[in-house]
Amino acid sequence: DAPRGSHAQVIQTVAPSADGDADPLLALHGDMVPQDAWIAYLSSTGVYGNHDGDWVDEGSETRCVDAKSVARLGAEAAFAERGANVLRLGGIYGPGRSLLDAARKGTSATAGGKPVNRILADDIAGFCVELATRDVRGEVFNVVVGFGVAAVDDAPSTSVDRASLEQRCSSTGVERRAHKTH
Repeated sequence: DAPRGSHAQVIQTVAPSADGDADPLLALHGDMVPQDAWIAYLSSTGVYGNHDGDWVDEGSETRCVDAKSVARLGAEAAFAERGANVLRLGGIYGPGRSLLDAARKGTSATAGGKPVNRILADDIAGFCVELATRDVRGEVFNVVVGFGVAAVDDAPSTSVDRASLEQRCSSTGVERRAHKTH
């Protein structure tokens, strides 16, 4: 079951530049994206900014002040006008992006002791496939371990938060799937 109309599916993964310009895909090729295309814009949980340790969800205020996150909010709005799903991703891990890889390179993969949500790159792809297959449009999702439908890990989210997202996903027809260990 492909999405309606043109059957076009667009997943925008390129972050906007921090100089305040428009999203690069929309600026350069927006006229080529069919109006009825299924679209997912991959954003960042960084748009929430500092909440002084409080939990955030899709309805939380965005308090970002850094130029890159502010630019992402602008891109989110531009894509939302086209009926896109906005996927706010936690820290992405996968081949070459794990804590062990960072240790081998001598770089830090920590956030200074703050709780950090992460998501496996493969699970982001799986989540996009589920949303596209079910033709879910115009939603905002935090896609992080513990919140995303393709990943299960209890920290640092609460069971109430996970249940809330699971309820939203079932109302749109998206099913929770078990996380695969790679």
